[in-house]
Amino acid sequence: MRAFSQLVSFLVHRYPKIRKAAAEQAYLVLLQNGNLVAQDKIERALEIICNTCWDGDMDLAKQERVALCETVGLEVGPIGKNTDGASRKTSTKKPTNLDENASYSSLVESSGF
Repeated sequence: MRAFSQLVSFLVHRYPKIRKAAAEQAYLVLLQNGNLVAQDKIERALEIICNTCWDGDMDLAKQERVALCETVGLEVGPIGKNTDGASRKTSTKKPTNLDENASYSSLVESSGF
């Protein structure tokens, strides 16, 4: 269950391809391990995973992750913020590039692809 919880945390990763891959793996884990979630809730969990566009809007992904966590009985931790509402980063410098696809593009570019 701890590994599944970690996998579900990747559903709100900043890179869309990682969110999508995590959703695919979560789907497979739920299909293969019927003892992780109560039988009456597994169908709803699979429905949430299948009907969500994980590589789309980040706000929608966050909402669907919360719904999935509630369905399977996982505790929903803070997403990108500490419990006091402060950002996890200690730096006060604001990021100059807010487009997540641009940062993903620079990651791919620096990898040589």
